[in-house]
Amino acid sequence: MFRVALVPLLMLAAGLWWIDGWLMQSAVRFLAWWGFCGLGTLVLLMFAIFDALCVIREERGRRP
Repeated sequence: MFRVALVPLLMLAAGLWWIDGWLMQSAVRFLAWWGFCGLGTLVLLMFAIFDALCVIREERGRRP
């Protein structure tokens, strides 16, 4: 899960500090980059929700 979280964080950092000039040259690049960053964040959110639901299911199974 850490690796999945690291991808959007690194994309965010890269888009804000390292390649911001390159992204500003084209609207398509800008929208594609931030779209993929948002998609990575949504995937991370789905993993987190899935993990929480698994924990809830596991805890419900332990109760007598």
